[in-house]
Amino acid sequence: MTLTASDGKTGKQRVSLFAKPLLAEQTLTVNGNTVSANGGGWQVLDTGAALPLAIQTEMPWDIGFINIENPAGGITVSAMGINGAQLTQWSKWRADRMNDLAQTGADLVILSYGTNEAFNNNIDIADTEQNGWIPSAKSATACPPPASSSSARPNP
Repeated sequence: MTLTASDGKTGKQRVSLFAKPLLAEQTLTVNGNTVSANGGGWQVLDTGAALPLAIQTEMPWDIGFINIENPAGGITVSAMGINGAQLTQWSKWRADRMNDLAQTGADLVILSYGTNEAFNNNIDIADTEQNGWIPSAKSATACPPPASSSSARPNP
């Protein structure tokens, strides 16, 4: 797999792969650098690499997400979710998901979710109001204050 920048820029980037080897004790090669994986569970593999980014392996892997950050700063847009997901699916993420968010070291985190509930004809409004903002509270504990805000509710 090869990833390139849409603007054609190159340069060293901080690359995090959220991946799971299908067989134990495997490695991935990212632009010629070997990144080892230990065990068979989901893990974050960090490396530095220049774009274009070439990821190679001899064995099968599941890739959850790839986060590429420019060390020069700026804005990073990261889709760490599932297209079509609803708030009720938040609990299906891995248990250590908030640590992944905290490791980004972001000055500001904006979470956008909940729009898919608009297409649910059987939504329980009371249940959604009661449980729907739990992800924001968990996010606020993983990031420096004031890291979370909502137009509908105050920062937990």
